Amino acid sequence: MSAFQELTESGVVGPETVDLLIRLVGQTGRTKSFPPPLGHGSWSDQAVLDYVGSILSSARGSGMAVGCVVLATDDRSLERLLLTSIRRFMIDEAKATPVGKLRLRLRGLLGKDERFVSATKLLAGEEAWTIPTNGSTVWSEDIAELERVTASVQVTPIHRLNRSGPTPSPVRESLLTMSHEALIRTAGAIRAQLLARFLYRRFDLDAAEPTSPGSASNPRPTLSLDPAYEVSVLARTIYDDLSDVDIRILSNAGTAADLSKSDPARDSLFERLRIYAGSEVGRDAVSLAIRWCSSSGMVAS
Repeated sequence: MSAFQELTESGVVGPETVDLLIRLVGQTGRTKSFPPPLGHGSWSDQAVLDYVGSILSSARGSGMAVGCVVLATDDRSLERLLLTSIRRFMIDEAKATPVGKLRLRLRGLLGKDERFVSATKLLAGEEAWTIPTNGSTVWSEDIAELERVTASVQVTPIHRLNRSGPTPSPVRESLLTMSHEALIRTAGAIRAQLLARFLYRRFDLDAAEPTSPGSASNPRPTLSLDPAYEVSVLARTIYDDLSDVDIRILSNAGTAADLSKSDPARDSLFERLRIYAGSEVGRDAVSLAIRWCSSSGMVAS
């Protein structure tokens, strides 16, 4: 039995779906520049298992597989939909982390400095940076080696990072100088996520984080299921167009309903929802609407 058959016939995430998620998470994490889960230094087998567990136990991830199978037509389309969802899941997480925010800051700083060159084409579309003298060489990505070869570089310490507005001149110069030295001493292109992780550790930015908001004593609010405005608007439109029967069908699709039985109403509903499968916004909106159906009809405002 395939994952598509398992989800279609039982409506629950079983061993076939878990095995598929493990393979897709491992593939995405190991071939892209996403950071491994907290507590892991790489995308090891255990890191992949932990990440799959976190997906299935989270509010956002719990409805992902069911949302994808509603839009899928066969095994291959389900795999493509899941792969896209996993990648978007990792992108959202990476952007929300301090290292992810530093990577976005570096994009603006390095992109405006003529000493740096985008190396995205050298790394199969993954955001990366290099300098002209490095040519097409790509660095081996050993962060311990990067820390060793840059240990003697002296720059002004960074005492704090501002959360908004232009980066202060001393902070900007320290980040640019250390980034430039890193690229000189490794003599190769470095992935943007890894460069940000190195700088975060090099300047001990955990200690430099302001105490509020977002400190341990005042944590940041949890991200919504899907913060994209266009997704939530489209999801609301989809949800409002559902009948009570439709809502019961979608609510049961996330539990133990027997979807193998012939059900014209269900088949017609799924066919209607598949019209949104042509865009990422549409797929995310359908998944969000299904989660609302599975939450006793409670729709986020």
